[in-house]
Amino acid sequence: MEQIKLKDLYQKCKEKGGRRMEKMIQALDAAKIPYVWHIFSNMTLEIQSPNIMYHEPTLENRKWLKYADYVVLLSDTEGFPYTAYESLCLGTPLILTKLPCAKDLGCTTS
Repeated sequence: MEQIKLKDLYQKCKEKGGRRMEKMIQALDAAKIPYVWHIFSNMTLEIQSPNIMYHEPTLENRKWLKYADYVVLLSDTEGFPYTAYESLCLGTPLILTKLPCAKDLGCTTS
């Protein structure tokens, strides 16, 4: 199975989707799904994995969004999810929490 490239380009904290991210990491690891997850944040999660790469936040995220197999946005709340909008504009698939603002982007939920 080919390694999945995930990108997360926003401030991470427990209240900003950190718990959901930890559950997703545990599920990927338990299922032995190969992945590398690039997280752009000044914060680190409690769960560590050799598959997680932390980076300093950047405004030059277009190359990262294009490179990703999926962009991940697991927020509890968002005003307007710019990262989601940018990834959709570039054609990069999105894993997005059911947020009221998702419909503003034309996202459907399942």
